[in-house]
Amino acid sequence: MNSYRSTILPALSLLSVIHAQQVFAQDSKTSAPFEFHAYGRLGISTNEKLLDAGQDQGDGAFGLPSSRHVRDLNYLRIQLQGRAAKDSLFNIEGQFDNLAHQSGKWDGAGLNLRNAYFQMPLSEDSSAWAGARRLEFEDVRLFDKFPLSDTTFYGAGATLPVAGSPATIALGFKNLDNDNLPVANDSSNPAAGNTNIASKRRDSSLFLRYDISLGTNLALRPTLILNRTGQYIRDGVPLKKYDTAVPQTNTVTANETPKPAVTGKAGAVLSHWGDSGWGNHFAWVEQRVAAGQTSVSNKDTVFGLATSGDYEGWASDDFGLMYSAFYEQTFFKTAQPKFVLKGTEYEAHPTTKSKNGTVLAVGVQPVYYVTDKLHAALDLSHTYTNKISSSSKKPNMTFVTPIVRYAANKNALATPQLFTSVTFGIYESKSRRTAAGTASGTSLTTQTGCEFWF
Repeated sequence: MNSYRSTILPALSLLSVIHAQQVFAQDSKTSAPFEFHAYGRLGISTNEKLLDAGQDQGDGAFGLPSSRHVRDLNYLRIQLQGRAAKDSLFNIEGQFDNLAHQSGKWDGAGLNLRNAYFQMPLSEDSSAWAGARRLEFEDVRLFDKFPLSDTTFYGAGATLPVAGSPATIALGFKNLDNDNLPVANDSSNPAAGNTNIASKRRDSSLFLRYDISLGTNLALRPTLILNRTGQYIRDGVPLKKYDTAVPQTNTVTANETPKPAVTGKAGAVLSHWGDSGWGNHFAWVEQRVAAGQTSVSNKDTVFGLATSGDYEGWASDDFGLMYSAFYEQTFFKTAQPKFVLKGTEYEAHPTTKSKNGTVLAVGVQPVYYVTDKLHAALDLSHTYTNKISSSSKKPNMTFVTPIVRYAANKNALATPQLFTSVTFGIYESKSRRTAAGTASGTSLTTQTGCEFWF
């Protein structure tokens, strides 16, 4: 799961970046000059290959925003922190995906740099940094789709006290993947057809967050993220004009110049924690612009609510519970076709359209502690979408996963552990195709491996 941070401060509340900065700013005389942290998963899986999913169904990145356990097995995140004079520090953090290459392919196995920045104190309770940074909440969570986390960019920022609470402001830019743009093979011969050529855009970004303490174990963190689209890049060259029209929903015409647009997300997270567990509760609203970025691009609005909690391993009871729920409603400026299942394929309905798209995911994982170290759990996850727009034409799905694990501590989060599980997936109708080309309405995945923190 891509938001496990390798700082791995075993903070079972949703700790903000500000908290991490306070920890880093300890007196260098009492701290080691270098610190190394890591989080990793390693194991084997018998994930069933389903071609139209684009990846293994066992990978939590696909359609499982509410399951913690069903995910990509082989993953490693490493971090090096170095301290210098005057409590300054540098932080380098990278992650390796698909570490063991169990698919036989090397795609995605390279190192992705998450952080590379230098930080210095401005005063006793403020600091500034510069470099490449992913500003996100420090959390141990259940979500595979995480609100308020699209904050990776190159730039600079500062944390300052405002009305007695820390506030973070950051400015920078980021290179974002963009939807493929159809580009004519031969502009003088329209019959030659189009080729999809990927482009990137460079966006300038503003990030604001305010950490408000509401009590000993309660915090509210309102957050604002603004992005202004900048220059489009294709094959390393600035894209001055579109060669041909992209899909009609983007209202882009040939020879049109990409124009900047401002997108944004505002939201807040309420966090509580204590001896019995923790919970995080999100609300956010977002404005997105379709690919193309012209003066009349669609500006779709997204509203979301999410909640998660972990009440396992904390109390003296023999039972624990993890849960999460994710709801997202998209309001399209232009009505989108509804995709319906025809046989084993989803097709756009010729007449039925809607301006509202819905995603709902609910997950729960009760845990029984046979002993403090031996745990038995059952992860249940369901994802629903009403399939408005081509990007959401995924089947409704339910996953049932019995899990047995042996952990060093009763609290399995931030604890070394061994685990084995079996996941049975049930999809809407026979809407999946196996590697053999046959239609399937189910999948079976086994996972055996370990998790480690240090």
